[in-house]
Amino acid sequence: MADSPAVLVERDSADPAVAVVTMNRPERHNALTVELKVALRDALVSVAGDDSVGVIVLTGSGRSFCVGQDLGEHAAALAEGAEFTTVEEHYNPIVLAMAEAPKPVIAAINGTCVGAGLGFALAADLRVTAAGATFATAFTGIGLTADSGLSATLAHMVGVARATELIAHCRSRISAARIKVDQVVAGLTPPSDDDAGTGPDAETSEEDGGD
Repeated sequence: MADSPAVLVERDSADPAVAVVTMNRPERHNALTVELKVALRDALVSVAGDDSVGVIVLTGSGRSFCVGQDLGEHAAALAEGAEFTTVEEHYNPIVLAMAEAPKPVIAAINGTCVGAGLGFALAADLRVTAAGATFATAFTGIGLTADSGLSATLAHMVGVARATELIAHCRSRISAARIKVDQVVAGLTPPSDDDAGTGPDAETSEEDGGD
């Protein structure tokens, strides 16, 4: 996948007004590198401003939607003394592009959805998830507060008490069925052979940092 674009933008064959934006690092469960974040930010801004697009669908390639920040890249950058500016440069603009888009944005959650990946999903207007998907907030597990708008959007959807519980119990995996009970997603779809699955274990994945 090294030569593949970090983000794919395609038009739905049945309805060209639907733009499908796909995070495309399936071998790393769509962990967020700088390359992917820049490409995703720019793609969302582009389709949001394209009058020929009526609906935006955000999804992930492979067995995961997105497991959050690629912590390997993040650790290497910190070791080199780099400033942590990704929230201002990437995460905030990505979420704002979704939240402020003048057209519906749908998160098609095909698998594991963790940390900033969950923040992206919550920024959408509507969420549909594969039945086998799992969710986790993850941020506090590495000593971070929730970003990507998650602290606000999660509380808005499930209430402050439940949101606090989910953020504090950051490593607890939440099933798609439970997420639907919490009214975070509109519906469940059967997992496909290619796309759906539980993805990496939220306890052990090196990318699953939450941010």
